[in-house]
Amino acid sequence: MKIGIKSYRSCAGNEGDAFSCTLYLDGKKAALVKYDGWGGQYDYDFTFADGRPWGGPTCLKFKEHVESLPERTCSFDDPGTGEPAKVAVNMDMLVEDAIQLMLENRQLRRWCRNETLFRVKGDDEGSWRRLNVKFPGNEGRVRYYLSREHGDAIEEIANERFA
Repeated sequence: MKIGIKSYRSCAGNEGDAFSCTLYLDGKKAALVKYDGWGGQYDYDFTFADGRPWGGPTCLKFKEHVESLPERTCSFDDPGTGEPAKVAVNMDMLVEDAIQLMLENRQLRRWCRNETLFRVKGDDEGSWRRLNVKFPGNEGRVRYYLSREHGDAIEEIANERFA
């Protein structure tokens, strides 16, 4: 199931950013998601103002999809077992993942306007190297330069995401 976020707006809250956004499931508008920034769960509104459901069966598929996902392993250990703790996936986690991906792509798109961003194997996740050349119109020259300098170690050219 493809999860997308549009119309994202945020402001500072007491416990993180407060936000509202529109949730899209498989390309269909499914819900308005709100978070007040005071802790707690996200608020989902799966209906139009007149009471008609936005996503209808898509929303039920989303809930079933969430329930079918395996538990996530945490970065800390469970004190009872000494093993990494596991937590059940919920809708908030999937929406948060989609929001983070949307925000990362928004920032990368800005950076890619005037530069070429790339990662080499072994670079930290989320870190990018910059080449002071616009990618559109220079794709061949940039790829040639990067292959000459880094060989097969090029993991990703961020500008290709938005081509």
